[in-house]
Amino acid sequence: MLYKKNYLLKLNHVLFKAGQVPFFIIPYLALPLQNQSKSGFLLPKFSFDDELGFGIKEEFYFSIAPHRDNTFGIDWREKRGWAFFNEFRW
Repeated sequence: MLYKKNYLLKLNHVLFKAGQVPFFIIPYLALPLQNQSKSGFLLPKFSFDDELGFGIKEEFYFSIAPHRDNTFGIDWREKRGWAFFNEFRW
């Protein structure tokens, strides 16, 4: 189901597919539109390369005020382990 209310795009049962093969599902997702940002987890990022192996990165977006936000999270790589990061934007 897809609908727009108060400049917020809300999606239910989001399914990601590679061709005809489903590989990831998100039961609920809310996306802000037109500068109506809200705090929350971002979609995880998966990666693979020969040097670092398989990896996953999970971020949390924190909306502090208009034109001020912070993103922090973890980045795990198979051959390196855990890394924590933080990015403040003004």
